[in-house]
Amino acid sequence: CFPILLNGMHFLAVVFIGDTPEHYCRLTEDLQPPNMDRIYGTETWYNVMNDTIPREKSEDGNYVYSQCERFKYPDNKTATETCTDGWVYSKDQYESTVVMTWDLVCDRKWMSKLNQAIFMLGVMSGAVVFGNLADRFGRRKIFLVCMIGVTFSGIVNAFLPNYVVWLLFRFLVGFTSNGGYVVAFSYVMEIVGATRRTVCGIFVQGWFAGGIMLLSLLAYFIRDWQMLQLSMTVPTLIVLGYWWFLPESPRWLLAQGRNEEAGELINTYAARNGVKLDAGFVNEAIELHGAVDTKNEDHQSHRTYGLLDLVRTPNLRKRTLNVCFNWFVNSLVYYGLSLNTSNLGGDDYINSFISGAVELPSYIVTVILMERIGRQKTIAGSMFIAGIGCFCTVAVPLSRKDLIPIRTT
Repeated sequence: CFPILLNGMHFLAVVFIGDTPEHYCRLTEDLQPPNMDRIYGTETWYNVMNDTIPREKSEDGNYVYSQCERFKYPDNKTATETCTDGWVYSKDQYESTVVMTWDLVCDRKWMSKLNQAIFMLGVMSGAVVFGNLADRFGRRKIFLVCMIGVTFSGIVNAFLPNYVVWLLFRFLVGFTSNGGYVVAFSYVMEIVGATRRTVCGIFVQGWFAGGIMLLSLLAYFIRDWQMLQLSMTVPTLIVLGYWWFLPESPRWLLAQGRNEEAGELINTYAARNGVKLDAGFVNEAIELHGAVDTKNEDHQSHRTYGLLDLVRTPNLRKRTLNVCFNWFVNSLVYYGLSLNTSNLGGDDYINSFISGAVELPSYIVTVILMERIGRQKTIAGSMFIAGIGCFCTVAVPLSRKDLIPIRTT
């Protein structure tokens, strides 16, 4: 569960390390005060801006200082030029972000949008690759390979001097972190009984929400993106110690025919939980399981199944497409909201913390509803309520600062 908490931080880190603070053209030394980045909104700041930066009409109809142009000559308020000397960024909120480090604004603004897109591409790839590798080589080995990958790529990511290379390692962070997430989730589901999978599966998600909350706290106290990146990654070194005490999944061992090892693990788990098993009970259960599997294999002629089998029959195809569409919509809305908490208005850190905190009671409610009314009604009702909430948010005008609490709610 601890690695999933760290995953929550990596997945939403772009909210802080990739944020774009207020910025304007850097001026020549004779026109710009040396502390221009720390006097944002003061009288001195306004005096300098009025003399050097033109105004332009924003999307909401208000006139604001241009972030991509400056007056070419101080005594000529008609001729303008681009920010040939770079930009000055407000440090009221951040000491540094990825955007500030590589000037990903104005004509380079599109490059900042690649950040999370590349990360999510790594997430998608990692789920496919490491999911298959875990089936072949075991949960324990692949999980630890993923943790080594997260540690290495995350630490290196904090010191890279080039944005393109940084994106490559950002991909690797998503690739290995989600690979570890998928394997860890599978491991949890395999070491508990069928009656406990609902509770345990949702309990695991709570750690992801905890990671979002922890990220918000860390980002509040650590305003430099490189130090924040390291603070999210270095704790993964603790997880590497799992090598010495994390056993293999007993269900995976059974699937591989390693029945003796699986039996020993099951007996160990039973002893730790204070359960007394009759002598030979585990071996008899394993032999019965093996006999049933052998019988089924004879009927299926040792057939193996793949992704295409999910769409081979009409009924299964309908269910598969329905689940995939639901997952797509949920991911779109979830990350669309979580990654744009800074656009809700109000304090970015509080908004992010709340976005993680509200998930915790929802998991409790979900477990109760799934046990009482089933999965179909639970997911349909949840998506209906979420849809109404999204429509209501759109109806609240961004210009009304007094309605920020309503929009956030």
